[in-house]
Amino acid sequence: MASKSPTTLLIFGAGIMGLGYAVMKLTTPTADQFYDRLAPDLKRKVDEQRALAAAENARKSTLDKIKQSANEEKPIWAQDPPGGRSH
Repeated sequence: MASKSPTTLLIFGAGIMGLGYAVMKLTTPTADQFYDRLAPDLKRKVDEQRALAAAENARKSTLDKIKQSANEEKPIWAQDPPGGRSH
């Protein structure tokens, strides 16, 4: 039995991995495609979870702003507005 050269085996292995990756990319649905194929009751659950996550992110953002303003030396009413314009 003739042995294959390491270069040939390396190329063959890379080809198999590349083929596997291509098949995976072609057959795996995107998040939008997956969502579109869900049953209506599951879509409702996903929408509820997304709304809860958005609300949690808003709460965290507000809390971060409060913590940041608590660390400021000037009181909040003495600071410049976020847009940089004052009255």
